[in-house]
Amino acid sequence: MNVAADQQARVREPVTRAIQLITFMVDDGKQHYGVKDIADALGMPTSSVHRLLRLLQQAAMIVRDDRGSYTLAAEFYRLAWKATSKHGLRQAAMPHLHWLVSEIDETAMLGIYDSGREQMMLVASVESAQQLRYVTELHQWMPLTHGSTGLAIFSFLPEPTRAKIITTQLADASQDELAQLRKDVEQTRRRGYALYRRHHEPATVGLSVPIWDPTAQVVGDVFVAMPAGRYHPRRERDLAEPVQIAAARITRSIGGQVDETLPLATATWQRYCAE
Repeated sequence: MNVAADQQARVREPVTRAIQLITFMVDDGKQHYGVKDIADALGMPTSSVHRLLRLLQQAAMIVRDDRGSYTLAAEFYRLAWKATSKHGLRQAAMPHLHWLVSEIDETAMLGIYDSGREQMMLVASVESAQQLRYVTELHQWMPLTHGSTGLAIFSFLPEPTRAKIITTQLADASQDELAQLRKDVEQTRRRGYALYRRHHEPATVGLSVPIWDPTAQVVGDVFVAMPAGRYHPRRERDLAEPVQIAAARITRSIGGQVDETLPLATATWQRYCAE
């Protein structure tokens, strides 16, 4: 091997070994690992494993707990989820959207949330068989605070994120509009779904339920829309429950979990996920 090739191999080797280490932790499936566990499994000297672990800690891919053990970090799961969600989530959701439409005969859609943009996009739709039905354009970024389309996502984001979105995206909103948004968020978090039937689209009623990822973060929602003439308050429960079931099943199918510290009815969600 010439000098240039030898130098290239030395540069590449730590990357290869770091990938091997991460792959081992993912495939092995345990929660915590000691240095010796990793060294024995990969056939590496413990000194090399120490160096790799320090590099991976600096990159926020792993964390070290108080006992000196190592585990995959939340940042690793965030990146892994973000890399697959836009395709995997749609694929996982489609059977449940079809089931939902068969139950309520209203158009059902899947929305995804991009935390970098702090916006959402509708990426899939299953239309109702009814002649008068809701139709919208897919694959367009939209604000979370526009009707019920994104309200279910917005309501379950961390409070600092909601505050930032309000500051940056609703700078021109009136105090009455902000007060109504706060009321909508409170109601949505309490009952577990968003219901919207006001000024943006007065001829349409929308209902949406959040979808959760494996780190208990909101990554999208199931959104149902219908002409206002087909909606009556007595129908709310009959509509909300199938949408919650569909969202819970999608959450379960991607290994997601609801943040149990939230004030929504987690027992209900657990029942839906078990169906």
